[in-house]
Amino acid sequence: MSDFDDTATAFAGKSDGGMRNAVMLFGMMRHPGIVKTGKRLAGIAAALRLPTGWALKPTLYRQFVGGETLQMHHLDRMEIFMGSHNEQSNCLLARLPDEHGIARNDGRVFSAQLYGMGDHISFNLAAAGYNAVEYVPYAGVREVLPYLIRRAEENTSVADRLRAS
Repeated sequence: MSDFDDTATAFAGKSDGGMRNAVMLFGMMRHPGIVKTGKRLAGIAAALRLPTGWALKPTLYRQFVGGETLQMHHLDRMEIFMGSHNEQSNCLLARLPDEHGIARNDGRVFSAQLYGMGDHISFNLAAAGYNAVEYVPYAGVREVLPYLIRRAEENTSVADRLRAS
């Protein structure tokens, strides 16, 4: 079982300022009224096509990416199966086996992308010897299409890549 009291490892990469920001952010997320207001404001900003990526994406990335590093310290008790189309997250995951002295194709570390949405990531990771898989949702069109649309909306790097080609 993981030791969730191991805060020294969990927060080793955060500065004092980063920790204060995390405490403030997670403190606000405990208040349903603030969360509800934030969702409404985000919806309005999206409907008006206001640029929010400069604030939202970096903030979320700073707070929620990095668990892979903690997991690498505990591969004797857990495995990593990261489903992400984020290139930065996959680059971080690709560095970790070498940094921790394990094989790139260690059966405890995998990266996964939705078929057709992160092919460039999957193919490059696999070509470099990493465990990379692509997944395909299986259901009726009515169930799958909304899921695929949400993934496309969430993954702006995919949309940026499509616009550039």
